[in-house]
Amino acid sequence: MTLKHRRLLERHVRVHWGGREFHTDSSISEIFIRRVRETADAGRSELVPLLHEGGLDLLLVTPTTIVTTHAVERREHATSAA
Repeated sequence: MTLKHRRLLERHVRVHWGGREFHTDSSISEIFIRRVRETADAGRSELVPLLHEGGLDLLLVTPTTIVTTHAVERREHATSAA
């Protein structure tokens, strides 16, 4: 199975940060959230990379940054991407 096929089967996730919304897959969002928690728990401010459908962004995370995620149904994702 190619990477492209594997990505088609993965669940899509929306990441909300700073009033912006990013679409990514579940494995990438889990890595991002883990890094956000580690940074916030340590009381640091850090640029945390997020790979998403639009490219790569470095998002500023501080102990007070609010980040939320939720799964996107395949139909919902297909509609918003069109």
